[in-house]
Amino acid sequence: MHEKRLRIRDIAEETGISEQTVRSYVQQFGDILPSHAVGRVNLYGEPAVRLIRKIDALASEGSSPEEIARTLKRGGTSRSRAGAQARTPGTPPPQQGAAHPPVPSAPSPPPPPGEYLRSLRDTIALQEQQIKAIHRRLNEIERDGEQCGREVEALRTHLDGVQTTHARQVEIIERWMAYYEQRLDGYEASVKAGMEKMRQWIDYLEEGLERANEPLTTKILRRLR
Repeated sequence: MHEKRLRIRDIAEETGISEQTVRSYVQQFGDILPSHAVGRVNLYGEPAVRLIRKIDALASEGSSPEEIARTLKRGGTSRSRAGAQARTPGTPPPQQGAAHPPVPSAPSPPPPPGEYLRSLRDTIALQEQQIKAIHRRLNEIERDGEQCGREVEALRTHLDGVQTTHARQVEIIERWMAYYEQRLDGYEASVKAGMEKMRQWIDYLEEGLERANEPLTTKILRRLR
């Protein structure tokens, strides 16, 4: 039966630890967590679930990454066990009932709870993502501002050109209108003069027709006058 291969997301679901925290553990203790790469994805064996839980428990006790790595490599579970077993070889155990002077020791602070550490890591990771997003947005705004500035300048130049062309066209149209009105006035005067000449010719012709239709005696009398 083949061993089940797990992704980081699967390990997070199995252990109840956030995916971001599991990913952080994998990056710090990758040499202790053997993996198999499939393309760009790393898959882990089922023992990784137990190791991740142990790493999280040691981190909850306040162990440093170096202490956690040493503990996992020698198969221990906590530094308290290692501290209990730490004794100089050859030193006899203290005798029952023997009086020993009290050994002063500084009180050690209680280790922070694991849930608090996980929450703190998640908060820090979220803040880092937010900071990166803000930097990206600022860069985008800066690039957009430069692009908008160039576009506004281009539009202003185009507007100046359009206004200049429009002013020239208006000037040309006004000149053509003045020329056309002048020609129209001259044409109207010419038409009026032509009409007057035509009226005079009509009057002359009508007078000639009237004379042509007069009786012969009237014509002779007019000549004799």
